[in-house]
Amino acid sequence: GTSLAQAERVLATLQSLDPPGVFARSLAECLAIQLRQKDRYDPAMQALVENLELLARRDFATLKRLCGVDEEDLLDMLGEIRQLNPKPGSGFEAGVSEAIMPDVVVRASSDGGWLVELNPDTLPRVLVNQSYFSRVTKNGEDHAFLSDCLQTANWLTRSLDQRAKTIMKVASEIVRQQDAFLLHGVDYLRP
Repeated sequence: GTSLAQAERVLATLQSLDPPGVFARSLAECLAIQLRQKDRYDPAMQALVENLELLARRDFATLKRLCGVDEEDLLDMLGEIRQLNPKPGSGFEAGVSEAIMPDVVVRASSDGGWLVELNPDTLPRVLVNQSYFSRVTKNGEDHAFLSDCLQTANWLTRSLDQRAKTIMKVASEIVRQQDAFLLHGVDYLRP
């Protein structure tokens, strides 16, 4: 939903981030970004980067001719290429990525507004069985300990209920404030 020029401006900004070469669309572009940062992207190096398939085939005679360099210069250029990182984003891999489950699901409602619901898959469930407590506490010496456990369980249940209510209040207000974003997309996101 944006112009090509705007997308390319954003891409150029992203490609200026560290590590050099991230957000490149190809291996050649990745290497060129890194060479530009080192101020080594001269016409000879550009010809080498644009003909990586010849390098893969080890066609050094054609590369020397295209780059306009002798064998010694070509070896120096290849040494520089070997020092570059062909996968600069690989340093960000930390292992298996987990899917994030949202606490809230927002859907368009039939009246033109938004329906905000807690995601039941993410809600922690704690149930306190009062009848089990009654059966187990027949013995007097265990009664104090079990009463303390029951109080803690009831407190946890109330805390989780309060957490759910707070999430709903916050999410409802965010949806109210960000109506234009939900209707028209990220360009309408309010700070």
